Amino acid sequence: MSDEIVPTEQPMAALDLIQNTMDEFLATADVHAVYGEPIEHGSTLIIPAAEVLCGMGFGVGSGSGSGGELGMDSPLSEFR
Repeated sequence: MSDEIVPTEQPMAALDLIQNTMDEFLATADVHAVYGEPIEHGSTLIIPAAEVLCGMGFGVGSGSGSGGELGMDSPLSEFR
């Protein structure tokens, strides 16, 4: 195993994936997905509405570690 740092295209590929996901999300996030056409029922006007919740998380990283072993005081030492 070498300690040489090799450039990678992964960060840009990850950013492209995030951008494409956000573009698709924003294309479908439309007012018509939440509010329907108003309906008149007698003297009452009904506006169909829905609550929409969304959660997302993304992460990107690059670099290399030292390649050393985990020390006994490391928070990850229990996973060895």
